[in-house]
Amino acid sequence: MLAPRGHFFFDIVIFNPPYLRTEEPEQGRGWLERSWAGGSNGRAVLDRFVDRLPVHLKMGGRLFILHPSYGVRTTIRKLKEMGMGVSVVASKKLFFEKLLLLVARFDKASRSM
Repeated sequence: MLAPRGHFFFDIVIFNPPYLRTEEPEQGRGWLERSWAGGSNGRAVLDRFVDRLPVHLKMGGRLFILHPSYGVRTTIRKLKEMGMGVSVVASKKLFFEKLLLLVARFDKASRSM
């Protein structure tokens, strides 16, 4: 979805982005390292994804994001600025972090695209 490949619209998008803060050398390694490498601020892939979301999510479509607790306010703000309703529907505390499940939805009244 991050690469422009036409206009395909989806009813549901589920996204578990790489979000660990990593330095450039680690980001360039193999597929396993790239699966958790979120860039220097942990948001490199997430921000690119959110920016392209309106091109791919249908009106009334839902987005599910597994998100770390840090930076969640920024993501919620960006989604709301796009005209999405956003809520945190679940959370799970792990030994080194807390993960949140965000659900966002475009509706006819709020979509600005």
